[in-house]
Amino acid sequence: MRATRTNLGVALAAALLAATSAHAERHGIESAEMLARGDCEAELTLDRLQGGARAAEVELTCRVGPVQLGGQAEYGREDGSSATGWTAEVKWSRPVGDWRLGVLVLADWEAHQRPRRESASLVGLASYPLREDLQLHFNLGRQFARSGEEDSARSGVAVEWAFLPRWTLLAERYVRDTTHFARGTVRWAAGRTWSLELGRVLRLAGPEPSRWVFAVSLDLDDD
Repeated sequence: MRATRTNLGVALAAALLAATSAHAERHGIESAEMLARGDCEAELTLDRLQGGARAAEVELTCRVGPVQLGGQAEYGREDGSSATGWTAEVKWSRPVGDWRLGVLVLADWEAHQRPRRESASLVGLASYPLREDLQLHFNLGRQFARSGEEDSARSGVAVEWAFLPRWTLLAERYVRDTTHFARGTVRWAAGRTWSLELGRVLRLAGPEPSRWVFAVSLDLDDD
């Protein structure tokens, strides 16, 4: 990968993260698709939550051999207080007929608290192409909370529609952090190596608030 492009992506993510003043998430449903071998992708997600809270997340994902490795740093601010979190994830999947099936393992930590481990998750992944421009994604899993807290489901379904060249719509219905959500996202492939997303997340039931989500993705591959 080119050093100039990598440095640009890191600098952009760091600058926007510092400007952001609660949990950020680019999507509620994880696709079973993976990057090509050797490819990396950087993402910046900014959330504006109902009630004025804000959150930002910087993520770097790379395909290493048969698995995809990811690391995330998150910063959230609400009512004058802030929190910093970290996530590590491993994804593996393979084609099975027309399907692509896999598994995602995640571990979350919170800074400046004891114990630091927040939760761990194990999620089964499935993606199915209804046609060339239309895909279904399914998640079925569990989020295991730290000792003394209740585990919760981490599951749902999404429909992804590439309705125009460079434009994609994503509709999701999922459960996360003991909250039921519905989500709509529009993605624009603005350039050969980068894309923009704008989404609206609606809380259907549970403690987590509704939010607006903006995300920037940068492909760090040379090709």
